Amino acid sequence: MRVQMTRVCNNKERYYILFFYQTLFGFFCIERIYGASKNNKPTGKVREFFDEAEDAQNKYSSIMKAKISKGYLVV
Repeated sequence: MRVQMTRVCNNKERYYILFFYQTLFGFFCIERIYGASKNNKPTGKVREFFDEAEDAQNKYSSIMKAKISKGYLVV
């Protein structure tokens, strides 16, 4: 699952991409890529691995809620 969000803060457009997938070895991964829209390379990439799907889904939903409360809009 892939969700892309954007927001404008201080006349700068920011993006946040959130991935949720199962790896080849059976782990569940949440990958976050974020940065400024004007840059070619992302500012940061974060990967988190979970043994259980429920733990990963809880983390995914908490990240989504936090980003939406900061003003990000789903594209």
